[in-house]
Amino acid sequence: MAKSDAIQKAPEKTQLPTMLELYDEKSIEKWEKDNALHVLLNQPANPKWLQPHPYAKRKVRQEDGSTKDAPAMYLPIARQEWLMTRIFINWYPEVLDVKLIANSVAVTLRVHYMNPTDGKWQWVDGVGAVPLQTDQGAGATDFMKLKSSSVQMALPAAKSYAFKDAVETLGNIFGKDVNRLDPINYDPMLATFSKTVDPLKQMMAKIRKGLAVYQGADKTTLQEECQRKYDEGEFSEIYANFVAKKIGVTL
Repeated sequence: MAKSDAIQKAPEKTQLPTMLELYDEKSIEKWEKDNALHVLLNQPANPKWLQPHPYAKRKVRQEDGSTKDAPAMYLPIARQEWLMTRIFINWYPEVLDVKLIANSVAVTLRVHYMNPTDGKWQWVDGVGAVPLQTDQGAGATDFMKLKSSSVQMALPAAKSYAFKDAVETLGNIFGKDVNRLDPINYDPMLATFSKTVDPLKQMMAKIRKGLAVYQGADKTTLQEECQRKYDEGEFSEIYANFVAKKIGVTL
């Protein structure tokens, strides 16, 4: 065999279809809205709401790339319930099953919610379990020595854990990835079905850069206000131009 015959050509790169080519025009608007909803649901949980777990640990990455142990964080159930109402408005929990597994009460819960992009009902399921408390010195499965209020305490707690397990699957904003070492950014999904770049997003990017070097006394206030308006959908072209003029940025 000649030497040249042994050299194989590199396979040609396959031209994959774009997302816009996979869906018809009538469905694009719905998928754009669904994408926007997923991006919203996968924004980082509000750090002001997070609380340290008393026992669990997590790994955090340091500036030099190494990792260290730190207390695991969690989003309290009260905040998760508030977010369900804030985002979906209509929702309700449904207990699917309650059973005893070993010495623990286990609950399977389904959380129903109305998808704001199409008004249809959807659901996510979660499970939770809490051990029954026994008298001091008794075995974990010695049911003759259960504390009188053990079921009364364990069952609601198991239901709460099941609720948290369910809603966390909806996205990071509910606390899904608060303990993940390297979280994933979902923001690029916004452009999946877009034919053009979002002008407000471009304006916000320029304002962020301008505020980074802005030396005014109201720098922090403007940064926080811009981010809040952008996150809550109140960031408009008029407001962007007002801030840009104030900090000396050309949009």
